[in-house]
Amino acid sequence: MTQQLSGRALSSVGQNILLGLSALVGTLGCSTPTPSQIAEVSPCINKLDDLPKDWQPSPKVRPSLNDAPWTRAEQELADQSVMHGLDEMVDYQSSKPETVTSLWDNSVEAYIDTAYSADNMPALRDKALGVAQRHLTVISAPSMKTNAAKCHDVSTFLTLVIYAHTLSKRMADDEALTTLRSGLIAKTNASIADCGSLKAVLGYDYPTFLASTKTANGDVYDMVMWSILFIDALTIPELNMPTGTDTFVSALWRYLATYPTPDAVTFEGGANHATFYDLAYLMTHVGYVPTGYGRHALSVRTAPWLYRFLRANFYAVMEMGELDLTAEFVDLFRQYGCDETNDRQLRDGSRYLLRLYQSAGLSWINYRESYETPECNPYDLMHKPWTAIAGLRQRQFEPASAGTYGEIAKRLLNAQ
Repeated sequence: MTQQLSGRALSSVGQNILLGLSALVGTLGCSTPTPSQIAEVSPCINKLDDLPKDWQPSPKVRPSLNDAPWTRAEQELADQSVMHGLDEMVDYQSSKPETVTSLWDNSVEAYIDTAYSADNMPALRDKALGVAQRHLTVISAPSMKTNAAKCHDVSTFLTLVIYAHTLSKRMADDEALTTLRSGLIAKTNASIADCGSLKAVLGYDYPTFLASTKTANGDVYDMVMWSILFIDALTIPELNMPTGTDTFVSALWRYLATYPTPDAVTFEGGANHATFYDLAYLMTHVGYVPTGYGRHALSVRTAPWLYRFLRANFYAVMEMGELDLTAEFVDLFRQYGCDETNDRQLRDGSRYLLRLYQSAGLSWINYRESYETPECNPYDLMHKPWTAIAGLRQRQFEPASAGTYGEIAKRLLNAQ
């Protein structure tokens, strides 16, 4: 197993690494290094000249980029914007309490994601966890009152019990969370038993999708989201998951390695093309399968095809300009252990995000894309600070110890 260099470790040996990468590119001449060849040196690439030619920015994007090193002032602004993004989400939902129920799982997920790998930012972590707990209490109340636990409820109960389990581990002394977790485990097991099979849980025969070359993007996305949910569920020993749950996760990951991922440059309109746009969002969420939304580090060797797609299409996505999608790409670069000091694409992406933040008057939630009206729907409003926080937040990754999401994912994905 090859150990990935963290950003801090890279900075101490950065000169040798960059010399090695330059030598690699020079040896290969005009040919593009494979992701595996690059990973032999480092997943982080600090100079434009060290990026393969077809990963570099277009002539349209290049003049907008800043070649200067990342500064302390920029880091301070990024840190401030992360904390402010959390405050904006909290303030928005506090002013519109109906959004807690209308956004349902997103009213918890946005805050739990913010708390993952955030031990280096305890104020951010603790505030996010507190909000997640309060919102979980609200959205779980109707499900806890019902006596029914039928097959059609299984995704609801799985989602709720995962949140309760995750929060109870991070807030160990909370008796209400412990009680909620126990009640949800019983209801989840009852709904799984009512289904009787993995096929009934999913609502389709997944091998049919995996055997087809014409499976729709939306169906693949649905399976990706189920796989994240299932890996999380497998961290809860008391859950009686359907037979074949682990097989599904492994089979889907093998399928994703063969899934067509044409680059933005092959589409008229580049990253603005609807087919590529949907593919890009699919691939960012594929990146969350091994990491559990950023709580664990990501290795190039886990999915070289994913690394290649992200690197090759980053500047096209930035040229297209959407805050949310750009932030998700930057977030995944950060999950490789890179940061603004050692990775050029991450640095360019962070600067782009901060420009948008400043253009909206130091706000994420007030930013509008060119196609948006001032009256955004609640999900779109929340998604801006949610993704921006993920893109700009420094990480302290959680260890993939036995029984954690990271350990189970590594085993099921055969990850290195």
